[in-house]
Amino acid sequence: MRIWLGYLMAQARRYTAIDFTFFKLVLVSFGILLGSYFAAFFQSIIILIWIIFIVSWIAIMRATFRKP
Repeated sequence: MRIWLGYLMAQARRYTAIDFTFFKLVLVSFGILLGSYFAAFFQSIIILIWIIFIVSWIAIMRATFRKP
């Protein structure tokens, strides 16, 4: 598992801005697809989804703007 993760990290370091753009586009479109196919299921746990979103957003903002 460590070898595989090391390989993935090495590959991700070689990504360009365009590669990250496509990566994010894939993740967003996959999320939209899941949401459209499983709308009834996701509506039943919408509070949990909002909590996960807010906590992860705060975490990424802290990591982005923290002083070096």
